[in-house]
Amino acid sequence: MLVPLSNRRARAILAYLVLERASSVPRDRLATLFWSESSERHARNSLRQTLFELRDALSDRGCDVLRADREDVRLLHDDIRLDLDLALEAIASGIVPESFAAGTLGAGQMLAGYEDLSAEFGDWVEATRRYAHGRLMRALETRFASGALPGEIRWRMAEMALRLDPLHEGACRTFMRLAVDAGEIGIALRAYADLYEAMDRQLDMEPSEVTQALVADIKLGRLNSNPSDQPVAPAAASGSLGFGHAPLVAVLPFQQMGARIPNHQVDGLAGDIVCQLAGLRDLGVISFGSTLRPRDGELDARAFGRTLNARFVVSGTIRRTGQGLRLAIDLADTESGIVLWARSFDTGPAISFEDQDRVVAAIVNTLAPRVREVELRRIRGKRPESLTVYERIVVARELMSTYELPEYEAARRLLDEAIAAEPDYAEPYALLSDWHSRALNEGWSRDRAADVAAVERSARTALRLDGDNVRALTLHGHRKSLLHRDYTSAQESFRRALEVAPSWAQTWAWSSYTYSYIGDTDEALRRAHRALTLSPRDRHAHDFYSVLCVAHYTAGDYSEATEWGLRALEETPVLRATFRWTAASLLASGQAARAREIMRMGMEQMPNQSVREVVRLSPYRDSVRRDQLGSHLIAAGFPD
Repeated sequence: MLVPLSNRRARAILAYLVLERASSVPRDRLATLFWSESSERHARNSLRQTLFELRDALSDRGCDVLRADREDVRLLHDDIRLDLDLALEAIASGIVPESFAAGTLGAGQMLAGYEDLSAEFGDWVEATRRYAHGRLMRALETRFASGALPGEIRWRMAEMALRLDPLHEGACRTFMRLAVDAGEIGIALRAYADLYEAMDRQLDMEPSEVTQALVADIKLGRLNSNPSDQPVAPAAASGSLGFGHAPLVAVLPFQQMGARIPNHQVDGLAGDIVCQLAGLRDLGVISFGSTLRPRDGELDARAFGRTLNARFVVSGTIRRTGQGLRLAIDLADTESGIVLWARSFDTGPAISFEDQDRVVAAIVNTLAPRVREVELRRIRGKRPESLTVYERIVVARELMSTYELPEYEAARRLLDEAIAAEPDYAEPYALLSDWHSRALNEGWSRDRAADVAAVERSARTALRLDGDNVRALTLHGHRKSLLHRDYTSAQESFRRALEVAPSWAQTWAWSSYTYSYIGDTDEALRRAHRALTLSPRDRHAHDFYSVLCVAHYTAGDYSEATEWGLRALEETPVLRATFRWTAASLLASGQAARAREIMRMGMEQMPNQSVREVVRLSPYRDSVRRDQLGSHLIAAGFPD
């Protein structure tokens, strides 16, 4: 049914109410969302008038479903069906959705033209698009990766996945194999050519060696029509289970304790946790399809995890508490049965997109580091020569985080050993790129040109082996702007990283630097605060404080920059460059004596640098900003 509405905000409010699926939405939420720049009184009056128009339009169409009282607004139609729901049902049945046949399947244009109603609504639209895109891709991945389905269905599902994400190598490999099985070698090779062009244009890289080897087999007629190399389920991302022998984690469906939430919403929450954990490559994450079976509230989650050979299991419950819901989630070690981490989250009467993003972000940014801590305790008791490749990487990352030269050199030896043992594993190359970059930033480089080249070479190797490695994408983006002032490539790497793991705090933090360097301080501050919100108790929170120091300094808010810089310096360890940014901020805010004190401490850490070198290598795009930084540093006592 079409509802004619001339008021854009009325149409947007209707879309919001339908997509949120909440039993009610507070009026204050709607007023803030759509009239954030107006006074509270004007916003409430505008909302009242808009709701009146919307209710009249719905009533005229014989659909009296909108109810608004003094506090809340709600839709009474419980069985409203979205195009997204219909598409997901069709995919689950192995049918091409009508929206796909019509060329409209996809989330990229959802609510197109409405993003400008307000910044907050624009953020909600973007989050909603990501959520819809993720659900479509997960549904398609489950279909085309299933060897139990007929080849024709899998082929159609892989084709749809490629239409939604032209960079999806798993879908492309499945499509090519099935095309060859159907005798369509030309179609298979054209699919590879499209993938190659898309990756070259968007990522400046080639498809992985696995994909290239498949193409070579096709061209030489060596492809087995009944391959053992079935497509990898999306959660078990390449690089996380094979070479590194990372511990497996299983994320089980949440058990409903009388909450009566639709299963697809509950499953979407667990599915998002799986996808984002898999993107980090710190863990091997078991495909969510393998964990869907158990919904029995009496199930022993740890015992079920052991049947999947999972070292860790994430499980939780959802129950009603008064007017809202409470999600209780824990991480347990399946071997010892010990609960390693537990937390509860309260939401409104329904799980909104915002609730889902908040819960997933908290779990991802807390769970992966907690597993690393457990693994470190286990590894520390082993002899160095007995360490596996994965264990060498875990120890190397920990040693690098100390920012001490002896530990840093020991980390390099471990990375070299990991690469020698498993030259096709992406993770040590990603970490090696970071190793060379930190050597440059911390003043340890003996050959700057060689280290700059090594940063790029290692990063490109990591991304060639694993194009969705979120750590490699994030660090590659940061180094592009920091070392080369290539801000466009940097922003593209960050965009891709956030597609893989939208809630990873480190990507939000490191990308903030790039926006400071180009002078977009509003976006730099937004990203820095987003990182801190996602992981407020991060053991490396000093990185986030340093990011905020740089963003505020660039914005000219020197007192705020000083506060964050000093807060970072209270932490141990800390980036040595933070001494310079903090001293410059203190000097600019009129605290010359304190600035010289901080600068003296920084020079003790990095004694062989000069202002001239710092200004020449500064990643600021604007030469005026570079010169201003140099002036502040000189006045703070940094040698010219």
